[in-house]
Amino acid sequence: MKTPDEREISASIGAWASALGKDPKTIQLRLKKREYRFEPHDKIPAQEIFKALMSDKDEALARIAAADADAKERENRVADGELMELPAIEKALWFDLLAPLRLELEQLPQIYAGLCNPQDPQTAEKVLRQFVEKLKVNLKEPKNEDALAG
Repeated sequence: MKTPDEREISASIGAWASALGKDPKTIQLRLKKREYRFEPHDKIPAQEIFKALMSDKDEALARIAAADADAKERENRVADGELMELPAIEKALWFDLLAPLRLELEQLPQIYAGLCNPQDPQTAEKVLRQFVEKLKVNLKEPKNEDALAG
């Protein structure tokens, strides 16, 4: 009767590469990464080939798990109020900051014209209105109204 070592399936790296449809260099690199010592024409046991190649799958699964964990952490931070989604930030900036600022700018010429030039408030208002219109160019409402409605 054969011992377990004699029944072990083994083949050269070239044979494994051919049978598994892998590049021989990939198999060599994976074996070296696992610190498996071999000579170029050694017969490598199937178990070692399996462990070396499964590391690709394991690494992919680890990357997926890490990405899932990052996504969950982000969701939790958003739920806890530590982070905000971009549409919420846009909405907050517009409604809490820029829209009130724009309203104040609209009223500025009428309110301050008399203070700027008491002898000719109409001219002062016209100059102030031109100034405000230049400022408002940078405070236009967002083009995507749906983003702000959400």
